[in-house]
Amino acid sequence: MQTGSRRGADAAEDLRNGLAAYVAGRFRDAHESWERAWRRTEGADRRRVQGLIMLAAAAWHAGRGRGGPARRLLLRATDLLAGTPGELAIPLPPGLAALAAAAAAEPDLPVPPVSLG
Repeated sequence: MQTGSRRGADAAEDLRNGLAAYVAGRFRDAHESWERAWRRTEGADRRRVQGLIMLAAAAWHAGRGRGGPARRLLLRATDLLAGTPGELAIPLPPGLAALAAAAAAEPDLPVPPVSLG
């Protein structure tokens, strides 16, 4: 993660908190945690964290039956997560961008799983 040591530690904590919230289905909390991490992150990692933010927002919209916004956010997440890998404090599962793209293509918009890689 390309940040100062304290900022990097804070961003890593926010990434882990966001992951725990996402896995628990608390997508708004995941979004907020990952947004805090995004503010403290630079370079390629910043794009990847933005992709996580888009995933959380897509899951939130899908859970409320808002398929159009969810699908658009999943497609944006796909682009952001497909970029050059950085050195995030939490490794993302391989193929996460492909999972987001596949979810966007499904009529029921399944929530892409995110876990430690």
